[in-house]
Amino acid sequence: MRSGDKYLLFGDGESPHLLKWARELTRHFQVHLVSSRGVCGDLRRLIPGERVDALGLRVREEGGNFRILLSLPRLRSILKRVNPRFVNAHYLTSHGLLAAILKKGSFRRPFTLIQSTWGTDILVTPFRNGAYRLAARFALDQADLVTSDSEFMSRTIGRLTDRPVVTFPFGPEAIPPLDPKGKNPGLFYSNRALSENSNIPEIIRFFGRIARERTEAALVVANDGNRRKALEEMVRAAGLESRVRFVGYLSREEQERMYGQARFYLSLPVSDATSVSLLEAMAHGCIPIVSDIPANREWVRHGENGLLYREGLPLAEIEAMDRKWEAVAGENRRIVSERALFPERMRSVLVPRLLGRDAPRRETRP
Repeated sequence: MRSGDKYLLFGDGESPHLLKWARELTRHFQVHLVSSRGVCGDLRRLIPGERVDALGLRVREEGGNFRILLSLPRLRSILKRVNPRFVNAHYLTSHGLLAAILKKGSFRRPFTLIQSTWGTDILVTPFRNGAYRLAARFALDQADLVTSDSEFMSRTIGRLTDRPVVTFPFGPEAIPPLDPKGKNPGLFYSNRALSENSNIPEIIRFFGRIARERTEAALVVANDGNRRKALEEMVRAAGLESRVRFVGYLSREEQERMYGQARFYLSLPVSDATSVSLLEAMAHGCIPIVSDIPANREWVRHGENGLLYREGLPLAEIEAMDRKWEAVAGENRRIVSERALFPERMRSVLVPRLLGRDAPRRETRP
């Protein structure tokens, strides 16, 4: 049932993750969108044009986005025009900081601020230096509610603020069909950003070991980033050009096809919250091989439904997982279905919190 309340999403309108939030929120609220960059076609078709604003800025995941403060006057004007009950900023140390500044400086009846954290904005950026940490604390302290996608990240948020946190995974919208005949037993797939935190060089080194033992093994590396040229050169230097393909950004449909074809999913970030792509890969019946970090341990039990990677991981463990692929695929699809479907988590965790009796209320200032 849809509420008449205006709900303003502020984030990257070119991101498929924000699109997923918008699709679910439009079932419950009158959704408006302010994008720091552009707006993807699916979002434009979902939200009426008069409710969409694009700032055309360049926001980098790795930080250094303080120039976006120059957009404060325009954003203030948009908020005055829309007058939303809820403002939901996605990515704390850029969009979240702007929303917090506007709430702090409001002399009118302020909006309810929901800060949605995505991972590096909590686990990495605030700990780079004191300025980033102060900015993160300020952005969190202005929130009426903070959303997190893992228990580990929620504990980190709790060390920075005493604001209430709701935790739910940012998983797929549905369990996709599984075609066992479509799976390529030798295909390994990685789709994390080609940036330092994603640790793609270790994936290439690890795959080099696999390629020497498995003649049918191939690795597809999707996504893009500032390390791509260096990574492609690393592959050439290792003599793996015929076994490793860089395919850049993939559409949602192309991504689904890759998950459907891959037997193994590789993701070895140094630091991360619950990975959207990990949950998607599990839903598609992939065997996850992921870094041994707290958020991944919430989903992967080593040797049971995937592998937690450590340097020197025996290739025999991959073979053992491969032999029981059907059981692993079934277990991972069950886990995602029961614990991580995004619409169900939103409807059961976040939306009742906003619309129910315990919803954060707009304050009245004299």
